[in-house]
Amino acid sequence: MPALPHALHVAGERPEAVKIPPDYGQKLNRLVEETGLVFGSRHYAHYDWLISLTEVPRGFGGLEHHQSSDNVMAEDTLLDEDTRTNLCELLAHEFVHSWNGKYRRPAGLLSPDYMKPMDGSLLWVYEGLTTFWGEILPVRAGAMKPERWRETLAYVAASYEHEAGKRWRPLADTATAAQRLYDAPGAWKALRRTVDFYSESILLWLEVDCRLRELSHDKVCLDDFCQRFYGGPSGTPSVKRYQEEEVYSTLNQLVANDWRKEIRARLDASDGKYFRGALEKSGWRLVYSDKKNLEMQSNDAHSKGGISRMMSIGFALNSGGKVRDVDEAGPSAQAGLAPGMTLVAVNGRKFTTKILDEAILAKTAPIKLLIENGDYYREINVNWSGGPHYPHLERIPNTPDRLSEVLKGRADP
Repeated sequence: MPALPHALHVAGERPEAVKIPPDYGQKLNRLVEETGLVFGSRHYAHYDWLISLTEVPRGFGGLEHHQSSDNVMAEDTLLDEDTRTNLCELLAHEFVHSWNGKYRRPAGLLSPDYMKPMDGSLLWVYEGLTTFWGEILPVRAGAMKPERWRETLAYVAASYEHEAGKRWRPLADTATAAQRLYDAPGAWKALRRTVDFYSESILLWLEVDCRLRELSHDKVCLDDFCQRFYGGPSGTPSVKRYQEEEVYSTLNQLVANDWRKEIRARLDASDGKYFRGALEKSGWRLVYSDKKNLEMQSNDAHSKGGISRMMSIGFALNSGGKVRDVDEAGPSAQAGLAPGMTLVAVNGRKFTTKILDEAILAKTAPIKLLIENGDYYREINVNWSGGPHYPHLERIPNTPDRLSEVLKGRADP
């Protein structure tokens, strides 16, 4: 593969916020190497990450282009290890889009004119596989430890296990309804679902990777699929469209299997627990305990006051205690809590995250919540004594540890 220029362009609001730690630059160099090894070619003449670090409220996130990406994060992102990792995941995600989305693009997303609507049915590939690699590649590059990412994976799996909408709206439908779900309000998101083809597809593609390894006796993996599907000669930007059947036929070129049946079963499932099988194929299983999950702990620390306790008492809060969403089947919603209300007190004490967590940890029901709803206040009794319910992954004895193989870097140290 030719050696091509890759560059960071960082803009911030004060000098110390734009200084890149030397080891972080080394990890990004490793990210470039690891990504090249996955795809086997580069379909650009150069690649530039444009990074804006700001508190101006234009929204955080990234936008992919064939030879660059526009990435916006909080002002102090480079000053904190957790947020530097988050930035690396964002940069990896948008980088992968150069292959997946820009070079190879679903035919339905190449509308010839404004009279023909786009078809998002393959967003589980366009965004889903990109999200998978956006999480895996930073681990391979050394930007995140494997044990830390297992906490992320446990959190993702548990989130969907507790998502009420998963029991009626399949993953495939979140892709075809993307244009409606992107801008849908946050209230009742767990019941309605949102653009879940991003993070739920991590579990889908992990299962595909592990099945390739299992069926080939660990001779073939998802890296081989990517080299075959997204590879070809390196060069300047071009677009090569594909249909869904080409995904399955490429997998079959690697390992003979009814890939359409297996993948469509996941895409069309109305089951909040199907991906436990994906984890188990990787040699791990989902468990819950009182020990805090590191991903949830990081989210609490960087969410500017918002918290989620959807997996236990069954609600998520914005800063100030306003209810952002509830688990429709969870204990708080059953007691009458709904989005838009504000949590004022817990068991007679003014609400703080610490007071709420202590009440959950006590495992004593009912938990009494004083709620403000417009001009009215009332107390509701939540029947929850199950404790914090934090998710983690646990090794399944006497099984291959395929997850560790997925996370293992391939570039020379």
